[in-house]
Order: sequence, then structure tokens, then C-alpha cells
Amino acid sequence: MPEAGRKSTPPPLVACEDNTPETAGLTLAGDDEEMLTVEQAAAILKVKPATVREWVRQGRVPCYKLGPRATRFTRPLLRAFRDENLTAARF
Repeated sequence: MPEAGRKSTPPPLVACEDNTPETAGLTLAGDDEEMLTVEQAAAILKVKPATVREWVRQGRVPCYKLGPRATRFTRPLLRAFRDENLTAARF
């Protein structure tokens, strides 16, 4: 248990395989200016879209908010996030 007033450290982030036909084949290589959806970012990071949404809510993954329901990512943002936070076991 964390001490009073101290935040606990979140568990390490680990990638998983869960690509759909619409997102299969997406990689971090490509147009750096292309705006990616949550589903596309999830496919690239090899996690579920719900995980990406949770990371956005927690402020753990950098993104662009284009409105209350529109979140977008770029490959450079995802590369930086991956390099700093995800284990390299599955990349």
C-alpha cells in the first residue's frame, strides 16, 4: 500500500496483438503528418483501443484533442510514447 499522500506507480505498459482487418498492417513507418484515429494508434501500439482511450484520459499518451469526441495522434507522438513507455518484447 502506498503511504498517505503518495501516488502509487502505475504498472508497466506492455503491448499485445489485436489487429483488425481495418488496421492490420499499420506501422510507425509512414507519413509523419498523417492524423491517426484511436483505433489506428491502438493497432500501431499493439494494444486495444480501450487501452489507448484510458491512457488519453490518464494523460499518459500524447495526442491532439479536436473536440470532445475526436482524439488524433501522429506517428512521431506514438514513436516517442512507445520508446519511453512500452516494453520492447513485442516490437
